[in-house]
Parts: sequence; structure tokens; C-alpha cells
Amino acid sequence: MGAKLYFEYEKGIQRNKFDLVIAVMEMLFAVVLFYSNWKYTFIIIPYIVGLSAYHFIRFALSAEKKAFVNNKKTCLNILKNYGRCSYYIYLVHFFFAWIFVEIIQKGIKIARGGVNLNSNLLYFILIIPIFTLSYFSAIMYEKICNKIIDRISKLKNI
Repeated sequence: MGAKLYFEYEKGIQRNKFDLVIAVMEMLFAVVLFYSNWKYTFIIIPYIVGLSAYHFIRFALSAEKKAFVNNKKTCLNILKNYGRCSYYIYLVHFFFAWIFVEIIQKGIKIARGGVNLNSNLLYFILIIPIFTLSYFSAIMYEKICNKIIDRISKLKNI
């Protein structure tokens, strides 16, 4: 979808007034599936969320040409920065999406005297900290990897 968006952006995205509506409907469908008891839910949800992101970004890109070109703090610039280090985010996000949330869950359980907080509610509450921590950890990890790659390149040139 990223490649499709790239080529659509290069050609000039035709504004589709329903892209935002489609994105919201797809996200709502993913939320409904998340709370369903269907056993194949977790296979389908990533695709639906990906389609929703595609339609949202497509809408934002088509709107960018009209309204957001000179604004440095648009949602698109945040997405561009996120996309720039997306591979490193992919490498570190599991820690924050799974292990970090479990640590928080256990801390809350201890603080509440053995009563668990609903995991779905906890994920919802922590989504912004998870994204933020994943992003900054990915930037640090990228810098470390680049230093290692530079040192290896220098050793090869000796």
C-alpha cells in the first residue's frame, strides 16, 4: 500500500470525498471484530487497519496539496517522520506493545490488591505512550545500528 500511495502521490491523487468516511468505517469494523468471538479475528484485523490507514493517508495527501503544504506540523509530517524510521519501529515495537503493557498490568494488579484492569482498556489508554516510546526507541536503535555499520565499513576499507 505504501508503494501504491507513493505512485498515486507522484501522479497527483484525485480527491475522493469518501476516503475519510471509508477510513472511519474500516476502523469501526476492526473495533467490532476485535470484540467479537470469531476465531479468525486477529488474522483479519491487521489488513482492515492497513486499509483504513491507506484511505486516511490518501485523504490527507489529497488535502495536503490544498491546505497543508506550508504547515510544518501537519499530521503528514508526523507520518513522514514515523515512516522514515518505520523499520526500526518494527524491530522495537513488540517490547512496548506486549512486554511494556504486561509490566504496567502487573504493576496495576499489585497496586489494586490483586484486581486486574481490563487489558483492552489498558491498550487503549497506553496507545499514545506506546507509539511515542516506540518512535524514540527506534531513533536511538537506528543511531546505534548506523554507528555499527559505519565501523564495519571503515574496517572493510582498511
